[in-house]
Formats: sequence, C-alpha cells, structure tokens
Amino acid sequence: MPNVLLTFEDLQAGDIVNGQYASDGVTISSGSSSNPPMVFDTDNPTGGDWDLGTSNLGNVLILSEDRDSNDPDDNAGGGKLIFTFDEPSEVVNFRALDVEEGGTVRLYNEAGQLIKTVQISNTGNNGQTTVNINAEGVARMEVELCGSGAIDNICYVTPEAADDRDGIVEGSAGNDIIDAGYDGDPDGDFIDANDEIIAGEGPNDDIVDAFGGDDTISAGEGNDDVYAGSGDDTVDGGAGDDIIYGDSNYGGQTGGTTVRESLNWDEAPNFGQHHNTNGFTQDTGNVDVTFSILYENGNADTKFETNDQLVSGIDSGSETIENNSSLYSVTNGDSGRANYELAFSDPVENVQFRINDIDGDGAVRVQAFDANNNPITIELDAGRCLTLYNTDGVPGADAVRSDGGYSSDTSPHYSVLVTIPGPVSRIEILHDQIGNENSGINVTDVFFDVDTVVEDNGPDGNDTLRGGAGNDTIYGEGGNDRLEGGAGNDTLTGGDGIDTILGGAGRDTIIGGNDGDTVDGGTTGDDYDVLDLTGEGLFRVVNETLDADGDSTSGTVEFLDTDGNVTGSLEFTEIEQILGDRVNQGPDANDDTANVDEDDSVTINVLGNDTDPENDDLTVIDATSPNGEVVINADGTVTFTPDADFNGETTITYTIEDEAGNTDTATVVVTVEAVNDDPVANDDAASTNEDEAVTIDVLGNDTDVDGDDLTVTDATSPNGDVVINADGTITFTPAPDFNGDATITYTVSDGNGGTDTATVTVAVGAVNDGPDAIDDTATTDEDTPVEIAVLGNDTDP
Repeated sequence: MPNVLLTFEDLQAGDIVNGQYASDGVTISSGSSSNPPMVFDTDNPTGGDWDLGTSNLGNVLILSEDRDSNDPDDNAGGGKLIFTFDEPSEVVNFRALDVEEGGTVRLYNEAGQLIKTVQISNTGNNGQTTVNINAEGVARMEVELCGSGAIDNICYVTPEAADDRDGIVEGSAGNDIIDAGYDGDPDGDFIDANDEIIAGEGPNDDIVDAFGGDDTISAGEGNDDVYAGSGDDTVDGGAGDDIIYGDSNYGGQTGGTTVRESLNWDEAPNFGQHHNTNGFTQDTGNVDVTFSILYENGNADTKFETNDQLVSGIDSGSETIENNSSLYSVTNGDSGRANYELAFSDPVENVQFRINDIDGDGAVRVQAFDANNNPITIELDAGRCLTLYNTDGVPGADAVRSDGGYSSDTSPHYSVLVTIPGPVSRIEILHDQIGNENSGINVTDVFFDVDTVVEDNGPDGNDTLRGGAGNDTIYGEGGNDRLEGGAGNDTLTGGDGIDTILGGAGRDTIIGGNDGDTVDGGTTGDDYDVLDLTGEGLFRVVNETLDADGDSTSGTVEFLDTDGNVTGSLEFTEIEQILGDRVNQGPDANDDTANVDEDDSVTINVLGNDTDPENDDLTVIDATSPNGEVVINADGTVTFTPDADFNGETTITYTIEDEAGNTDTATVVVTVEAVNDDPVANDDAASTNEDEAVTIDVLGNDTDVDGDDLTVTDATSPNGDVVINADGTITFTPAPDFNGDATITYTVSDGNGGTDTATVTVAVGAVNDGPDAIDDTATTDEDTPVEIAVLGNDTDP
C-alpha cells in the first residue's frame, strides 16, 4: 500500500489548498470560505506570525485568517482542517507547530461513524510535537485547533489503487480493432490479460462487448464470449470454446464520457421574476432532474427570480453559468418553512451550487442521498456571516444559519457553496426561519457530472464469424453473415439474413436456416454433421446425392407452407443427418425394358433406375404379368418366365416401397423373341399281309406349334422297305415272307431346322406260301439205278 507524506513543499506560500492533492487520494478543506486552508512558509514568516518560524519544517498548513494570499497569517480563533480521503486510509501521524491552546483530531469511517479521537497537546509558543494517530479505515479526518497553529508532514497510507476492471473488454461506437493490443476499454480491461476478474472465468476467458461500428475482433486464448454488436464485424474466436454473437451487445449499452450538465431554473416552465412553481422535471441531456416541493408551512412561498446572483466557485465545466437564474424561497414569518427535493433519474457526481442571501433569521439544511437512500457526505463552504452545523451524524456540516443582518443576493458573506462528491441520487434543501427576521434565499442553477450512456441502435451487420479451435457456439443473428466453425465440435446458428455456414472439422450442429442460406458441414476429422431444422416448419429434401466420402449427402432443402407450397430453399453439402419436420417424399419408379427368348427366363434389375429423394432403401413389393410368371428375388430383381410358346410384347407391372412406406408403380415392357419349335412326331400303327405293301399317312397325327408344314425326311425299317412318297406318306413293303410286327422309324422336319422322330408299328399278317422244290442233280452208271433224296433241298415257308 502506498505511503504518502504531505509536506506542502510543492506549493507556494499563500496558496489556498483544496484539490491539489487529489492524486494523493485526499481533499483538504476547512468548511469555511473565510478561513480556508493555506500554505505558510516557516522559513519566511508573514503576518506577524513569528512564532511559526522554523528552520526544519519549510511549508506548513494553516487556517487563513483573512484569505490574503499576499500576507499569509493563521487564524487566532482556530478552526477545522478537514481531510477527506478517496478511499479509507490508514492515518499514521502528523507534526503540530505552535499549538498553544491544544486541539482535537476526530477520525470517521465510510459510514460517518466516529472511530477514534486523539488530543493534540499544548506545544507551547513555537513548539513542535508529533501527533500519533495510528488509525485504519479513515474516510475523514478533522483536525480542530482551539487557537492558532499549523500542521505538517501528514503521513498516511492509502490502499492500492482501485482496480476498475470489470472483466469486460468494451469497444466503442466506432470501428475498433480489438485484440491483445487493444487499450480502448474505459475500465482498463485487455484481451488475454491472464486475469480472473469475473467468477467462473479462466485467466484468459474474455468477455468482449464490441458495441457499434465495423469491428475486427481477435479473442485469442481461452473460452471467450464475444458480442460483436451492430455493424459489419469480423470475429476470430481463436483457441478455446468460444461463444460469438454477430449483432448483440453484452449489456445493451456502453459507457461514454463524463460530461458536465446543469439544472437551469430559467428553462423551467413558467420561469420569470416572482413567477410561482409547483415543481417540474427537466431533461439536462443525459439525466432527468425532478424538482419537487415536499412541503411549505405557514406563509412560505416558492418562486423564480431573475435578479443577479453570486455564482463564484461553481465548477460549470463546459456549461454556461447564468447569474440571473435562481429559485427563490421566502418564509414570510417565523412559522414559515419549506422543504425541496432534487431527484436524479441516474446517480450524478460532483454536484455544486450556491445558496445565496441566507440572511435575517434564515437557516438552511442540505442533505444528499445515494441510490439506496443512504445519507452521504456533503461539503459546505460558508461565508463569514454564517455558522455551520452538523445535524445528521454524517461527517461534515450539513446546515448553515445566518448570524443576523441583511445583504444582497450577491454577497459572499451570506452565501454557502454546496459541493457533493456523490454519487448522489437525491438532494433535500430545507429552508427555515429561526427568529422574527424574515428570510428569503436563492438557489442557483445546479451543476453536476454525469456519465453518458451510448446505446447501440445500429443496424445488424453482414458479419464474418470464425470460431477457430475448440467447441464453439456461433450466432450470426441479423444480416448476411458468414459463419466458420473451424476445428472442434461447433454449434452454428445463422439467424436472419442470407448466410453461409461452414462447419469445418469435427462433429458440427448447424441450427435453423433461411431462404438463400448455404450450409457446408465439412469432412475433416471426426466428422458427423447435423443440420437441425427443428422449429423451421415443414420442409422436404430434393436433389439429394451421396457425397464422395460415402457417409454424407448434398442437396436442397425446400421449405413448405401448410399447403405444401415451396416458400424458400437452402443448399447443403456434407451433411450426415437432417432433423426437423421433414416431409418424406415417395420413391420414383421408372419404366424398364427387357428382352427374352420364347420359353426362356430373364432376370431384370427394376430398381436400377428407380430413385428416392431421401435415398431410402427401396423394396419391390409386387410384380405381375398377364403373359408369364414373375418372381421377386431377395436382391430386388425380378425374374420373368413367359408362358410356354408365348412370343411378342408383354408387360410386367411392379410396385416399390421406401422406408417410410411410400410407394410407386412402374412398368417393364418385355419383348419375347419368337423361337422355332421342333415339330412333334407321334407314333403310328398300320397293318398289312405278308408280302403285301402298305401306305401309311405318318404326318396325319404329327404337329408343329409354329404351324410349319411338315415333311418326312427319313424313314427306315429293319423289317422291310420304306418309300417316302411325295404327299408325305410312306409305303412299307415287308420283307418277303415276313410276318409279325415290323417297325418303321421316320423323321419329320418343319423346314426351319426343327425335327422329330417317331415310330410306326406295322402288323404283318402271315400268308401260307407253296413249297419251294429245288432242282436236284445225281450221278449213276449207265443202266444203274440211283436213289435220289429230292426233298433234301426243298423248303416250305
């Protein structure tokens, strides 16, 4: 914690001390404009104060007797030196000089409670003493001197400078480049500052509120939340699991600059000399100030006045102080009393105004309250004809009373300068008359500091939002945006507008879609990309094709109204799954053709040219033909066998079904090519007598399915001779003397290469044949008888 030692050596003798030590965390005052704190040079005493001369202290702090900076002189009647610390501090000690009548040090905490009292012992003429305080948590120190004297070498310890960082890196309404080097945040926050300001956030987990303008944002490391705001923004989430919003703001508004504003009485309704007022609300630019009369007792009255007022000492900033604009309150008797309120729509700071003409028997009390209605410290710098009082227990005077007499509205002796550091939300001014002398006071225009607030009302932009590494969540929101998930399992929502959404590597989920959007899930890494159209209403997928990777599809989503009309579409590629109210379209069965020979079979791949918009697996559930038999095979083909001997053109009607139960029917036109059929030769029977020929019509019972003319091309018999006649008959002549069953084998031809063979069985009846005497020869001698066996070679059939 910083140690501070105030020696006043940086000031000149005669300087009135007020805000010179603000950078050291303290403001020094006295509560009296007549006796302000002043620097006195102990090496060169002035004003006849030789008892303040030293050789070791140099400049010291006194209460001025008459505000004369040319001849500094301490006030013989004493008074208070008030030290108001910006933050509760530890007061160690100070040096007291020539405090011949002693004094008291009172120390207060932030709540205004007295926490310690230290007595200042009598130092004797020109004596010195160290006053040890050793008190912590001091918000206000009052050093009350009972007579003349000075103090020096005030030693105190301030806390570390407050860390105003809120963990939110804020942009402006302009075109910002927000990266690790960005230093435009009003609270001093940086990208990747390795801090953990907000509970639950990691060292480099940034919240970026870029606000308006066309911003470029690089969030860097950590799990960042980026609110790009309005404008055409470019965001790179970098590493980590980031959340990126294309057009939203973190808080909806951002802090601007601090400006000086004022409540001006001359801008109030009915303003004019001695015109009455019952209260009003005035917009000062960034706040609304409401003036109210809480009550008026007796003959008290409230008006406006236009006569000149004392306005010196009021910090107006860039505002103009009007010295003829005031609120006039008059008691009109000792029973008169009025209480007024100034209420601010938002807290303000560094409030200043004057209350003039507190003369006669007038008395005024000023109280200020924060947003929680707690009383807060005010500072009153009163003229020499006024006496200060503390009536509310809050450190410092809050009331002032006239010491009597009258003067003009511009007299500093009957005026009090009111300063309220704040933040303040409400001020009450009580005007009272204590005695018989009438009182009328004037309140000048009221000046204050207000933090401006800039709202981001700009249009949604056409943003480029990149998630980078990590599992990112990106919301494009309004505008025509480009979303790039990058590496990791990302969730991307395009929002309104015509967006391009790229999932990149990983298992990405792309939520929603609008007419004109383009979606690419990507193929790299552990890839399984989902297009989630839940809540987008009815849609169908058309032109869906299997991608090269074999596990994703590309196509077109068509959004439908309740009547099935197309209202818009988006294109997608590399998507593994589509969720939502998808309308499953039926398959498209396309006609086929086939050829087969008569009396043969053909297997037809009827599904080969059939399609399904969702790429559902298709099944043949029925197939029939009027001219043959159709068998549905397990592999989705059909086998057609035409009816026997049928040829010509026929059809197969088949029905297919998709996975959702939708069906479609198509036709296969089958050309059955004619094939020449062999003739059918049927066996015959005939009869004849032995050694007698017979003619047989063998073709009489033979057939040809094709109607071809038949001819006998061959006929043979082992039992006789067969002759093929020109008329297609055959003549069979049995072998001589043959009787019994003879067979004839004959072949018929249709003339087209077809033949067939049959058998004719001929019953040959037996006939008695004469004997066959065969000549004989014999040899004998002349005149010698010979015996001849003439029957030896004779036969009988």
